[in-house]
Amino acid sequence: MKLINKFKYALSILGASSLILMSCEQDELTGLSPLKATNPGVSISPDPGSFSMIEQDTTIEVTITLSEAQIVDVPFYFTHTSEEGVDGEDFEVQSVVVEKGSTEGVGYITLIGSATPQGKRSISIAIGDNQVANTNYTPQTFTWDVIDYDASITWADCDTDIDLYLVTSGTAIDGSFTVDCVEPVNLEGLPNGEYELYAEYWAGDDSKVHPVTVEFSNNNGENYLYTQSEDDAISVDNPFALIGSVVVNNGSYTAFDGDGNSLGAM
Repeated sequence: MKLINKFKYALSILGASSLILMSCEQDELTGLSPLKATNPGVSISPDPGSFSMIEQDTTIEVTITLSEAQIVDVPFYFTHTSEEGVDGEDFEVQSVVVEKGSTEGVGYITLIGSATPQGKRSISIAIGDNQVANTNYTPQTFTWDVIDYDASITWADCDTDIDLYLVTSGTAIDGSFTVDCVEPVNLEGLPNGEYELYAEYWAGDDSKVHPVTVEFSNNNGENYLYTQSEDDAISVDNPFALIGSVVVNNGSYTAFDGDGNSLGAM
């Protein structure tokens, strides 16, 4: 009996020693707590929506902010969703990736200007989709109605060569040198300032007076049209005549006739 009791006592001591030794070993995960991917809110700056703009090179910086950081990267891809507009010709995009551990990412949408008037067109870019991981997010869209501004003149006798010039500070910066019966000048992307439109009478052996019709338009259905009077029209006796002007102020265009009367803002 005594031997058995001593054996049990020895086993108890060994068991206690093992427990003590095991409790002294360093846990490799000591100090770490489990991390979980949450479902954060998403905000976008600037606010998506519909906008009108003059066609010119424009870059929009898009910032996406999460309400809390995530343990993985969260991408928001930019997708062209409209029928109009060609990637690489009318626009370019750089999507957003909010990196793990961060709450903010930045991407870019660049609208590309063209020297050729193309009329009004709409370009839509969606930010993200329904499958953006680890977020509480509904896709949102930017839409831009892109507008060209131009001016043109017409006249009755298309056999006569009449050219149109855009002049600022006494210097012609644009002009048409053809015999087309409609002479166009594109006004998009002009710096702030006042620009005068002159018509020049080039050909013809007679002294015929040519009433000139001038049209300012922004190619979205809103045109400003007027007709010069006989006294203000161009002729061989008055070969270089002021027929209108445009004032540009931070992307806003105001048209005037040859007498300085406002035709309204475009």
